[in-house]
Amino acid sequence: MGNSCPRISNSLTIYRMPFIVTTKQMLAIFCFCLLVYIGVVLQYEHTQTVHCECWDRNKREYGWIPSSGNSTEDKKKGNSAFEELKTVYYSLTEPWNLNVNRSREVQRKLINSTHPENLLFLTQDTTHLGELKKYTREESLSFIVSEDLYRHLPKTKPINFSRVKKCSIVGNSGILKNSHCGTNIDKSDMIFRCNLQELKAYAVDAGRLSHFATMNHGIVWNRYNRLIDKSDIKRFISDATEFSGIIAIPLGGPRSITMGIRAMKAMNSNHRVKFVFFNPEHFLSHRAFWNHNVTSIMTTGMYLTSLAMTLCEEIHLYGFWPFAFDAQGRGIPFHYTEDIEAGRATHDMPEEFKLLIDLHKQGLIHVHVGPCR
Repeated sequence: MGNSCPRISNSLTIYRMPFIVTTKQMLAIFCFCLLVYIGVVLQYEHTQTVHCECWDRNKREYGWIPSSGNSTEDKKKGNSAFEELKTVYYSLTEPWNLNVNRSREVQRKLINSTHPENLLFLTQDTTHLGELKKYTREESLSFIVSEDLYRHLPKTKPINFSRVKKCSIVGNSGILKNSHCGTNIDKSDMIFRCNLQELKAYAVDAGRLSHFATMNHGIVWNRYNRLIDKSDIKRFISDATEFSGIIAIPLGGPRSITMGIRAMKAMNSNHRVKFVFFNPEHFLSHRAFWNHNVTSIMTTGMYLTSLAMTLCEEIHLYGFWPFAFDAQGRGIPFHYTEDIEAGRATHDMPEEFKLLIDLHKQGLIHVHVGPCR
């Protein structure tokens, strides 16, 4: 098999058949057509299998899964990738120390480049009605700040930007499952969370406190059925009221505004949590800062990590592990909540994880991957 996946040709040759045929000829034609049909089906199934193997091979190049190939070369590559994965895992379980001077140096550079105090959120005092802004994921598209959007913006910045001692960022990786890290997470002065994962049911592993969470439009669109029915709205309110502090909505594309405003209207009477929109300029400034390391669409987890580096003295990451296996070869679910399975990714998580490992080694952030003692 070559490097590229074979494709079935769409062209078919049509043979003209005589007007009068004998029974034997008809039987021969039928058998011929049946054999052609079976051949096409088998070739199609083979193509699909090869396609999956190519996809898996691409993932293996990033260390997603150990090789399951039968050839000696595939096994060597798989073993090599798995040994590398184990090395990374165990390096992250070694004692870690905060590099105070380096942390402050990077923090100053980040603040000067991203201006969190003025750019983090869309607010009425920093945003103008009718202003044109870019989306973060679909940069070729722009949106105008409409009256409806402007009306749902806070008048001023909703949080105080004083420096925080210890912060934890909770990602969604299944590496958190059975980790018993909840108590460690909840001891932090400020806790960031990604995409509104349920709190109470997973408190032992992921903690139950939240000060700053994100909610992309897909959460409203898929998990809560676009908040169309009363039952969906009731379920959304019940889940959202587990949180406190800020729930921030990234403006990735056109649906973000619609779903965000719909969520805000649903939560209108609840004052325990404050819904806000991220300012796209802030997200894009962080992506530009790490551009030499992160060339694909930045994940929410990476964005929150970068944001925390402008606010916090000491940063701990939990639930960041973009691989399907741990160092013992045990399977890791895509999310610790097991709400969705891994699919075609829009982010290059292994590429980002290399950056996080580098920041960990520099003493800027502490990436936790093992069980909490």
